[in-house]
Amino acid sequence: GGFVKTSGTISEVEVYQILPTPKSSAEDLYAIPKKATKTSEFVSKINEAITTRWQTIYDAEADLIHLEKRFANEESFISSFSSWDDKDTVLLSVSGTEMATKRSTLRICDNSVLSRQFDDDVWT
Repeated sequence: GGFVKTSGTISEVEVYQILPTPKSSAEDLYAIPKKATKTSEFVSKINEAITTRWQTIYDAEADLIHLEKRFANEESFISSFSSWDDKDTVLLSVSGTEMATKRSTLRICDNSVLSRQFDDDVWT
């Protein structure tokens, strides 16, 4: 048993659960002798630890997938931003924060002040 890891995902997992050996009669099935109490507590704690560990791994993998998607989106944005022609990039200071945008973005609204200011005939 074990797992095979490929491309960052778990493709096979075998999980073992340790259970107390059942008694022979139905009447004795639920009776736990005093000697076995410590063993049963140990088994319960082991099962809880395994469940907690797997939940932690599952949560970490979900976080990783989310971060990978965000990174891909950001990488795409940066790639598209960096491919702009310098003459079409407009640097702005918005309340002291420097921002860059495409000139075409500022020209989206026809006949606006920004559209006229960044028109091809005016823009150099």
